[in-house]
Amino acid sequence: MKFKKKIVALFLGFAVAVSVIVSISYTYIYTMDSMSERKSTMRYLASMNCKQFENLLSQMGSVYEYLLSDMDFLEAIRNLSSKKYEDDSDSAWSSDEGYTVQRKLNIVYIYQFYRVVYFNKNG
Repeated sequence: MKFKKKIVALFLGFAVAVSVIVSISYTYIYTMDSMSERKSTMRYLASMNCKQFENLLSQMGSVYEYLLSDMDFLEAIRNLSSKKYEDDSDSAWSSDEGYTVQRKLNIVYIYQFYRVVYFNKNG
């Protein structure tokens, strides 16, 4: 092989090696920047979701505080939990206590939360 061909082959090999190294470096840096940007976006979205969830929980807490501060509601719950209802015709919701609980749960302030569920072990 002549000297000129050796120089060209060496130069081409060097150029290919440099271009491979540069492209790998560029890809690595671009990937790291992209991942860093995604990570910051995910952190921002997670913090926003956390704030929305905390806001929703505080609103739900205020609904429960409102219900539990009502003495009629508490008395109706106590009476409903102490009675045993065995027959469907004599259900808890047809009694005065059941009516009181339904009326308090259907107030517009509470109704905006779509559903507030009252559960009693006796039904």
